[in-house]
Amino acid sequence: MSPGPIPNAAAAQTEPPVGDGFVVVCDARSGSGYLCSCLERHPELACHDELFNPNCVGSFSGVEPFGRAPETDPLAYLQNVRRRTRAASCARLVGFKLHFRHHPAVLEHLLADLGERIILLSRRDKLAQWASYQLAKATSQWARPKNDSDIHPLKRVPFKLRRYTAYLVHQRTWEQHVLRRRPDCLRVDYEDTLSPDSLVPLLHDLGVDPRAELRPASRRQFTGHSAYERFTNPRWAAFGARIAKPAARLIALLGATPLIRRFTSY
Repeated sequence: MSPGPIPNAAAAQTEPPVGDGFVVVCDARSGSGYLCSCLERHPELACHDELFNPNCVGSFSGVEPFGRAPETDPLAYLQNVRRRTRAASCARLVGFKLHFRHHPAVLEHLLADLGERIILLSRRDKLAQWASYQLAKATSQWARPKNDSDIHPLKRVPFKLRRYTAYLVHQRTWEQHVLRRRPDCLRVDYEDTLSPDSLVPLLHDLGVDPRAELRPASRRQFTGHSAYERFTNPRWAAFGARIAKPAARLIALLGATPLIRRFTSY
């Protein structure tokens, strides 16, 4: 998939604010389920899952998200979800997670709404994230099973340098766009959420009690093996990962020329 065009920021300014809440902006397999599950455990917060996922809609809270978002008025849908969630849960802030590719227009409106708290979640181990993404696509298994302690031969995918580089370009393009639009966003790395007190600064920035104990229902991402072991060609993965990062930075600097768009289509 190509990074695609970034929506017009000026157009988003014409829409009314969506409301006071937060959104976890991320890419797939970034540990967002773990983070959102932690936030949902806070007594002042409620957190839905991927409200704008075209394939499924879920929630970490006990409040159902009231169906799939309509294409005609997605912002009204979001306002309704938040209003009904507050009434049912007494939460001060209602949030959800939004992948870059799920609904770019909604993301742009949220970035334009200065009352919206933007949490930009990323994962430092990009190779592990991409391996997890490719495995989920290959197996159609997006939730980690309870018994995932062993690596079965069928749970391996081939490493492809062009596709991995394109993946890094896609992430870098969208993350830089979010940072340009909202330099005040709250940046979180998945790896930093795994220690007990790691979320205290985030809770403080959200304006809720940072002393609350958070016990997530969702388990963290698979970390038991090296990312290279998830590939059928681990040596090529180790070599390719080293050259893909500088290549992605260079490609991002060159911009979206026709040749670049063709190369970064994954």
